[in-house]
Amino acid sequence: MNASLRPTLKSLYQAFRRRGTVPIPRGCPCCTTPLEFEHLASKPLSHLSAKDLERYARKAMTTVDHTDTFRYFLPRIVELSVEGAFLVDREVVFGKMRYGNWHEWPIPEREALERLAKAIAATFGVTMYDDSWELDEWVCALGQYVDDLPEILAPLLTRTSAARANLASLIQLNTNEFGAIELVNAFWEECHNADAFKLWLGRPDVRAAAA
Repeated sequence: MNASLRPTLKSLYQAFRRRGTVPIPRGCPCCTTPLEFEHLASKPLSHLSAKDLERYARKAMTTVDHTDTFRYFLPRIVELSVEGAFLVDREVVFGKMRYGNWHEWPIPEREALERLAKAIAATFGVTMYDDSWELDEWVCALGQYVDDLPEILAPLLTRTSAARANLASLIQLNTNEFGAIELVNAFWEECHNADAFKLWLGRPDVRAAAA
């Protein structure tokens, strides 16, 4: 995990902190067992492992429980996803925010999620991503929940050595053999930011920033 993200993740825990009994997720009876998620209340949130949360992170709000429960577990789920500890795709994890209508959540929680998106995007301008697929995964994950992806991607246009290399690899990955933009990540298919990202990749100023 990029060390620069630690303060942002810490603030996520603070923004989503709540008092009272730890919620125990309850799932659809045809998809889960009554006691399947009891273990999630057995230890502090920050001590839950990827193994503990893997299935819930994948099923939250679709077949398991509701938004309020997900909000309690969100900081740890996001932290584990940032660390790359999950098998569940980052695009799925980050897509849960929009699925749960995060714009309707309390202001401190919304602001924390906005800071998270900006902090992750900031790494694109200072950290060289050797794996273009990982970079593309991160961009697509952000695209699952932010409103304006091109705005968030501003660090890629800063013309630092890292930004140039990252942007060039992102463009190359999403350009087909005929030179046309073609998004390779399957998670773009139903993403509200897909068209905007595709247009952004083809903009002259974006191409120039990668040169």
